[in-house]
Amino acid sequence: MTPIVLKKEQISQLIQEISVGLQERDEIVALALLAILSGQSVFLYGPPGTAKSLIARRLSLAFKESKYFEYLMNRFSTPEEVFGPVSIKELKEDRYIRKTTGYLPEADIAFLDEIWKSSPAILNTLLTIINERKFRNGDKVIDVPLKGIVAASNEIPAENQGLEALYDRFIMRLVVNPMVWRRNFEAVLNDIPTEAVVPVDETLTFDTQKWNEALTNLNNVTISKETLNIIHAIRQKIDEYNKKEANKSSPIYISDRRWQKMARILKMAAYLCDRSEVKPVDALILKDCLWTKVDNKDALSKMVRDSVREFCLFNSEKFEKWADDYKTLKQEIDDTFFHNSDVYDDTTEYKGVKYFKSELSIPYLTRKTTKDRYGWDKNEDVIVHCKKQVYLPFDCFKTKKEFFPLDGAFNELSIYRDPNHNYSYAKTTIQCNFNGSATCSIEYTYKESDSYYASSKTEKEKIVIKPSYKVGDCKKVAPKIKKMYRENVDELMKKYDNIEKEINDFYSNLAQENDTPFVSKKDQTIVTAVVADFQKQMRVERMNAEQLTIKLNQHIDP
Repeated sequence: MTPIVLKKEQISQLIQEISVGLQERDEIVALALLAILSGQSVFLYGPPGTAKSLIARRLSLAFKESKYFEYLMNRFSTPEEVFGPVSIKELKEDRYIRKTTGYLPEADIAFLDEIWKSSPAILNTLLTIINERKFRNGDKVIDVPLKGIVAASNEIPAENQGLEALYDRFIMRLVVNPMVWRRNFEAVLNDIPTEAVVPVDETLTFDTQKWNEALTNLNNVTISKETLNIIHAIRQKIDEYNKKEANKSSPIYISDRRWQKMARILKMAAYLCDRSEVKPVDALILKDCLWTKVDNKDALSKMVRDSVREFCLFNSEKFEKWADDYKTLKQEIDDTFFHNSDVYDDTTEYKGVKYFKSELSIPYLTRKTTKDRYGWDKNEDVIVHCKKQVYLPFDCFKTKKEFFPLDGAFNELSIYRDPNHNYSYAKTTIQCNFNGSATCSIEYTYKESDSYYASSKTEKEKIVIKPSYKVGDCKKVAPKIKKMYRENVDELMKKYDNIEKEINDFYSNLAQENDTPFVSKKDQTIVTAVVADFQKQMRVERMNAEQLTIKLNQHIDP
């Protein structure tokens, strides 16, 4: 790669010198200069009296032997006033040739104020000049030395006026508002009038050769994966914005050509900061390139900042892979060494259905014959309890379904009668319900007969289903399996240490890397804040991973 023309300190000094006296305009000057150095044009949007023309004049000071052209457009403006008058001498020779000396075709920096008020003839010619850097003068097409046009207006071009194509060529769009800070406003009141021309150290400025070298060297600047992810995220957010019903009548459209030109600006920002790669901090410049209408400027700025926050980490994918490995290993350790659910060994399967084996104490009515004191036989109703083995359906466990137990033949046991047939009319109904718990409630209702008028009595019984092993109880594991998982945990922690070293190295260089004259200090902190938060998240995940070793140490074979 060709040696860098201007180092970051030099470009910062250049911006400082050409911004002198322009209160609250440093960032605008920096971004406008960046666009011009990238070979792109700039649109300054703001009310009259906010130093837009002064900014343009100062930009020309960044170039050696600059030829500056300036014109205030109006609806009566003619091509002669912008591109030069027709040569009477040439016209006599039947040639329509303009005298371009001192006019836009020979300028390297041009300022066109109130550009949208100009005539179609001027605007159409401007489109060709900006696009191709060529100007048709009579029967000849000449190359123009234009580095960039700075246009200004207090309005954006009206829709359906044929101005969309020209507006699309102004890649950098900067809002120039009146001053906000009191001390700066008072400084302007007290200072002498700001001059259009100020002294600039010539060693800081660009000549045409160095400018062309810088443009050529942009081909060697790459866009980092993180920055590409940011750009894709912005595009996706724009699509989501356009799909909302409220925005369908006025969608955001960014042409492929604009994206390509914006990429050149980002590459120039990296190049002028001594870098061969566009970093996420550079992507914040896009907030001043993407907006098309005042109404969508804030929304696009938020999209850019949010996307930088989401994708600015260079090794987040490595950590996400590590986090996935940790979760997988944790799950394997939990499944291998500990019961992750209650285990019930005392169960039986019948025809593919699982049952708890249990025992009921079923009450029933029977008749007992005894002798009275006179020796006569006497029948007496008594309640007897029968111990009976039953099966309770596993699929009713911890539900609120009512069900019947099953007898030894796996038939529903809903009614129980006196097994000795001493009381053939009496019966006991049985109803079960776990009521959403592990305790089964059994309700017995018994009466003398099926008659509606027969009196009945109720008894209740509870059976607690106890697990053989509870959640978290240890499983029996072979020593070689324990050893393998200890080694896996050690390897996981080594991977973490490597990632942590990378992120710490990245963070230590971040402040210097993020220091760019083209992004405000406030916006630069977006990246550093995200990295700091990411480091906190990593430390939390490390502490969680350390619990795996503790778990393995706590495991004791039952």
